[in-house]
Amino acid sequence: MRRLLLRALPCLLWPALALAADPPTVQAWPQQDPPPAGYAILNVTRMGLQSGSACDVDLYVRGELLARLQPEGSVSLNLAPGEVPIRLATSSTGACRQGMQQLQNQSLRLRAGEIRNYRIGYREGGLFLTPVNTP
Repeated sequence: MRRLLLRALPCLLWPALALAADPPTVQAWPQQDPPPAGYAILNVTRMGLQSGSACDVDLYVRGELLARLQPEGSVSLNLAPGEVPIRLATSSTGACRQGMQQLQNQSLRLRAGEIRNYRIGYREGGLFLTPVNTP
Protein backbone atom coordinates (compact mmCIF):
# COMPACT_ATOMS: atom_id res chain seq x y z
CA MET A 1 0.00 0.00 0.00
CA ARG A 2 2.82 2.32 0.91
CA ARG A 3 4.60 1.54 -2.33
CA LEU A 4 1.43 2.32 -4.27
CA LEU A 5 1.20 5.75 -2.61
CA LEU A 6 4.83 6.48 -3.40
CA ARG A 7 4.20 5.67 -7.06
CA ALA A 8 1.03 7.79 -7.17
CA LEU A 9 2.61 10.79 -5.41
CA PRO A 10 4.59 12.01 -8.45
CA CYS A 11 1.46 11.78 -10.58
CA LEU A 12 -0.45 13.91 -8.09
CA LEU A 13 2.33 16.44 -7.63
CA TRP A 14 3.25 16.85 -11.28
CA PRO A 15 0.26 19.14 -12.18
CA ALA A 16 0.90 21.28 -9.10
CA LEU A 17 4.58 21.67 -10.01
CA ALA A 18 3.70 22.50 -13.59
CA LEU A 19 1.28 25.22 -12.43
CA ALA A 20 3.85 26.67 -10.03
CA ALA A 21 6.45 26.99 -12.82
CA ASP A 22 4.12 28.69 -15.29
CA PRO A 23 1.06 30.20 -13.61
CA PRO A 24 -1.98 30.31 -15.90
CA THR A 25 -3.24 33.61 -17.14
CA VAL A 26 -6.62 34.43 -15.74
CA GLN A 27 -9.05 35.77 -18.28
CA ALA A 28 -11.32 38.37 -16.72
CA TRP A 29 -14.69 39.35 -18.10
CA PRO A 30 -14.42 42.20 -20.58
CA GLN A 31 -14.80 45.51 -18.82
CA GLN A 32 -17.39 47.97 -20.07
CA ASP A 33 -16.73 51.66 -20.39
CA PRO A 34 -17.42 53.49 -17.15
CA PRO A 35 -20.97 54.81 -16.95
CA PRO A 36 -21.43 58.45 -17.88
CA ALA A 37 -21.19 60.96 -15.09
CA GLY A 38 -24.92 61.59 -15.42
CA TYR A 39 -27.39 63.14 -17.75
CA ALA A 40 -30.10 65.74 -17.72
CA ILE A 41 -33.64 65.32 -19.01
CA LEU A 42 -35.06 67.99 -21.29
CA ASN A 43 -38.84 67.85 -21.84
CA VAL A 44 -40.12 69.95 -24.74
CA THR A 45 -43.82 70.35 -25.52
CA ARG A 46 -45.90 72.11 -28.17
CA MET A 47 -49.16 72.36 -26.25
CA GLY A 48 -51.48 75.22 -27.15
CA LEU A 49 -51.11 77.80 -29.91
CA GLN A 50 -47.94 79.50 -28.61
CA SER A 51 -45.80 78.16 -31.48
CA GLY A 52 -47.63 80.36 -34.01
CA SER A 53 -47.88 77.70 -36.72
CA ALA A 54 -49.58 74.42 -37.52
CA CYS A 55 -46.35 73.20 -39.18
CA ASP A 56 -44.17 70.56 -37.57
CA VAL A 57 -41.24 71.97 -35.60
CA ASP A 58 -37.75 70.46 -35.90
CA LEU A 59 -35.62 70.43 -32.74
CA TYR A 60 -31.87 70.56 -33.34
CA VAL A 61 -29.47 69.88 -30.46
CA ARG A 62 -25.77 70.55 -31.06
CA GLY A 63 -26.58 70.96 -34.76
CA GLU A 64 -28.22 67.55 -35.09
CA LEU A 65 -31.93 67.02 -35.76
CA LEU A 66 -33.18 65.04 -32.74
CA ALA A 67 -36.96 65.44 -32.90
CA ARG A 68 -39.83 66.64 -35.04
CA LEU A 69 -42.77 67.90 -33.00
CA GLN A 70 -46.28 67.97 -34.42
CA PRO A 71 -48.94 70.28 -32.95
CA GLU A 72 -49.78 69.15 -29.39
CA GLY A 73 -46.70 66.89 -29.43
CA SER A 74 -43.92 66.54 -26.88
CA VAL A 75 -40.53 64.86 -26.53
CA SER A 76 -38.16 63.94 -23.69
CA LEU A 77 -34.43 63.91 -24.33
CA ASN A 78 -31.60 62.54 -22.19
CA LEU A 79 -28.71 64.94 -22.72
CA ALA A 80 -25.18 65.15 -21.43
CA PRO A 81 -24.72 67.89 -18.84
CA GLY A 82 -23.10 71.17 -19.80
CA GLU A 83 -23.78 73.90 -22.33
CA VAL A 84 -26.34 72.67 -24.90
CA PRO A 85 -27.01 74.73 -28.06
CA ILE A 86 -30.57 74.30 -29.33
CA ARG A 87 -32.20 75.54 -32.52
CA LEU A 88 -35.85 75.32 -33.58
CA ALA A 89 -37.14 75.51 -37.14
CA THR A 90 -40.34 74.68 -38.93
CA SER A 91 -40.18 71.48 -40.90
CA SER A 92 -39.35 71.95 -44.56
CA THR A 93 -41.99 69.50 -45.77
CA GLY A 94 -45.32 70.05 -47.49
CA ALA A 95 -46.90 73.49 -47.20
CA CYS A 96 -44.30 74.56 -44.64
CA ARG A 97 -41.31 74.80 -46.99
CA GLN A 98 -40.71 78.51 -46.37
CA GLY A 99 -41.52 78.51 -42.70
CA MET A 100 -40.29 80.40 -39.67
CA GLN A 101 -36.65 79.89 -38.84
CA GLN A 102 -34.91 80.68 -35.62
CA LEU A 103 -32.06 82.93 -36.60
CA GLN A 104 -29.84 82.10 -33.66
CA ASN A 105 -29.20 79.20 -31.32
CA GLN A 106 -30.61 79.17 -27.86
CA SER A 107 -28.25 77.82 -25.25
CA LEU A 108 -29.16 75.91 -22.08
CA ARG A 109 -26.80 74.98 -19.26
CA LEU A 110 -27.86 71.57 -17.95
CA ARG A 111 -26.65 69.83 -14.80
CA ALA A 112 -26.53 66.08 -14.30
CA GLY A 113 -29.70 64.73 -12.72
CA GLU A 114 -31.89 67.75 -13.39
CA ILE A 115 -35.18 67.69 -15.28
CA ARG A 116 -36.14 70.78 -17.29
CA ASN A 117 -39.55 71.45 -18.87
CA TYR A 118 -39.93 73.84 -21.81
CA ARG A 119 -42.60 74.73 -24.32
CA ILE A 120 -42.16 76.08 -27.81
CA GLY A 121 -43.18 79.68 -28.31
CA TYR A 122 -43.09 82.20 -31.15
CA ARG A 123 -42.13 85.85 -31.34
CA GLU A 124 -41.01 88.18 -34.06
CA GLY A 125 -37.51 86.67 -34.12
CA GLY A 126 -38.80 83.14 -34.66
CA LEU A 127 -39.37 80.07 -32.54
CA PHE A 128 -37.87 79.71 -29.06
CA LEU A 129 -38.03 77.59 -25.92
CA THR A 130 -39.57 79.07 -22.82
CA PRO A 131 -39.49 77.45 -19.37
CA VAL A 132 -42.67 75.88 -18.02
CA ASN A 133 -43.33 76.58 -14.37
CA THR A 134 -44.37 73.27 -12.85
CA PRO A 135 -45.63 73.17 -9.28
